[in-house]
Amino acid sequence: MVFNLLLFLPLGLLFSFSWKKLSLFVGAILLVEACQFFFSLGFFDLGDILLNTSGFALGNFLGQSAIAQSFKNRIQKK
Repeated sequence: MVFNLLLFLPLGLLFSFSWKKLSLFVGAILLVEACQFFFSLGFFDLGDILLNTSGFALGNFLGQSAIAQSFKNRIQKK
């Protein structure tokens, strides 16, 4: 379970936040889970969707916080 959270954390760091990007990400995760269900390649699990999305959101939050802190430090140095 922690793997699902950590797997998508870097994607959140790479992409700036927008609701459109988040909805596209959730849609892609739903598509993967649906394919797993229909093709019997794995198990459809709502927990996976929540953890993957949480990992993406957490990564994005951490990335935005680091960027904001970096800008704040630059402004204070001047």
